[in-house]
Amino acid sequence: MKLDLFSIPIVIENIDLERIKLEPLKLDRKWLSETPTSHGGQNILDPESYRYLMFKLSGMLEKIVPNNITIKLEGVWANRYDKDDYQDNHFHPGSHFSFIIYVKGSSRTVFFPPGRYLIDSFYSFNLFQNNFEPNCQPGQILIFPSFLEHMVKKSSDMVTYSGNLSIVEFDKKTIKVMEDKNGNK
Repeated sequence: MKLDLFSIPIVIENIDLERIKLEPLKLDRKWLSETPTSHGGQNILDPESYRYLMFKLSGMLEKIVPNNITIKLEGVWANRYDKDDYQDNHFHPGSHFSFIIYVKGSSRTVFFPPGRYLIDSFYSFNLFQNNFEPNCQPGQILIFPSFLEHMVKKSSDMVTYSGNLSIVEFDKKTIKVMEDKNGNK
């Protein structure tokens, strides 16, 4: 019998980009990479886009989370990758799940397993998979646990929307969406 212990699920699905209307008010060059992003700034997601996005994310989470939950969108932002822009290795503390919507350009995201440095210290060769690069295209969305370390390789002419979700309640009959601060549900 083969068992896969401690698997880390991600879900990739198609998404209708026409239904996601995110207005980042300002893109700043942030982080060590200086990639233009609206992270931490004011981003406007219209109510219909919010409802559609949360509907998609709720359906995707049903494939990952065995319990019934209530989720809250903790933030959404845009990233624009100009010539050779990238993102350093990072994770998303303070949330349970994160997502990436590929708007323009192919995915350059790379995920790493937890404990990879410990695993690498035991083996001088790749006995176990030490990274994963999803083959996502524009019009696809990927959701993953926020603790999963990831990066974006050097990219040009690429746009993504990213965001974070928190689980705020367990054991209800269905996955529910909490109202955001603007009253969107």
